[in-house]
Amino acid sequence: MSNKLPVKLFLAIILVGWSLVAAQPQDPACVTCIDPAGTPIPTCTPEPSNPRKYVAGSNGLAETGAMGHYNWNPYLPPRTHDPDFEHIPMYRDWNDLTEQGLAQITISNTVAAIGGNSDWLLTFNEPDLQPPAGSAMTTDQVVAGLALIEAMYPDKLIVSPAYSQYNYTRLETDYETFYSTYGRYPRWDAIAYHCYFIGTASTCMPVLNWMVAFADRIEADTGTRPELWNTEFAALATTGSAGPNWQEAVAAAIAYIDAMEALGVDRYFWFSHCDEAMPYYECALAYDDGSLTPLGEMYRSR
Repeated sequence: MSNKLPVKLFLAIILVGWSLVAAQPQDPACVTCIDPAGTPIPTCTPEPSNPRKYVAGSNGLAETGAMGHYNWNPYLPPRTHDPDFEHIPMYRDWNDLTEQGLAQITISNTVAAIGGNSDWLLTFNEPDLQPPAGSAMTTDQVVAGLALIEAMYPDKLIVSPAYSQYNYTRLETDYETFYSTYGRYPRWDAIAYHCYFIGTASTCMPVLNWMVAFADRIEADTGTRPELWNTEFAALATTGSAGPNWQEAVAAAIAYIDAMEALGVDRYFWFSHCDEAMPYYECALAYDDGSLTPLGEMYRSR
């Protein structure tokens, strides 16, 4: 009796095997990114167990598959109240805590009601800068405001104020002043910062490294390590007669996001409103018709 399989039977076994392989479901982590030239780039990046990708504002929120956003106020506009996203409220400045803010909240059992659908609460946007970008708060105002927020929201997870990349070490001053004032450290479940860059991400690396070291110090002081959030960042595409330099901006953005991932940043929030805040640059994730910019395509693939 021959040990050889008939050719037809051998081919049938091979075809069945290939059909079983082809029938396997595609890896759900596999995504496709489009490079600045419009060429599809197949990638296979595992989904993080703790999703990190968010948006500062609303541009590109749905289109890039971000987890959620904030909108610089305690009461996000109704049009953004989509249960598919996390909407994080923010006490942006001192006015939100005084006449303007306190007139809008309701108090029940000494706990203030607030907008959004998140367990988290953001505090004070760039106290080191003047309006309209910053909240122009003194250290004393920041510290008193933080104490008030802690009392108003005992069940919220609180994020520290976020300073600009020019004065980020002021966060340490707030931390130490709070301790000297109240005899304890502030309840920061996460610490936050902002940073933007042009050409390369090297501008933001000293800021990121300092924040990681500061989280280490807080853990040593309190026994608990806060999460680390970059609540505003963007690679700024320079504009000119040839249009935005998307390729340079995309490469820089990828490098910086990779660095944040490697150093354990828990959440990062892309700022995509350069047309309003920095008109000489481009950082939008989506065009007005909802289609994605090259930066948006990059962010969708994360």
